[in-house]
Amino acid sequence: MPAVDRRRVVIEAALPLIAHHGEAVTIQQIAQAAGVATGTAFRVFGGKAALIDAAVEHVLDLTVVDERLAAADKRRGLEDRLEVAGDAIGRHLAGVLPVVSALDQGANADPQRRFAQSMEALIARVATVVAGAADASLLRHPPELVARVYVGLYLAEGYGRRRHADPAVFPLGPVTDMFLHGALAPGTVE
Repeated sequence: MPAVDRRRVVIEAALPLIAHHGEAVTIQQIAQAAGVATGTAFRVFGGKAALIDAAVEHVLDLTVVDERLAAADKRRGLEDRLEVAGDAIGRHLAGVLPVVSALDQGANADPQRRFAQSMEALIARVATVVAGAADASLLRHPPELVARVYVGLYLAEGYGRRRHADPAVFPLGPVTDMFLHGALAPGTVE
């Protein structure tokens, strides 16, 4: 197996183990889950710290989010665009939060710092989706603030479930509708 494939296999095997054990995971556990020799995992990464670092980098990568956000066609209305963004956010955080939460228990603050940077990048991408909507001029707040609060909803909900994140649990339509139009029925506020 080529080194790049071996690296990917080890990282993908490491993610659920890191989510479960945090920094206490052993390279032996990861190698066994990946179906490679412990020595191979050491050669590919140079040690557990580098492997965990690579796993964090992998899980924080926004490439798939970018692909999903590209589906938010600029001719669509804000509500539709936010639903596409919400799906991308929810799926991304479902992978990220278990890993970052488990690593939050250790002494290494780097995963948390990198997670915060990744969230800022995610918010900027969602702000672009918001600003590109045909009806974006109807917003009462800047697209960056709208994006920050919308991403924050998914982040808060995801942290609430931590290791049990399932993007299907957070219903996109009702959440987006409530976010844009409020919780009260039309005509109920005097």
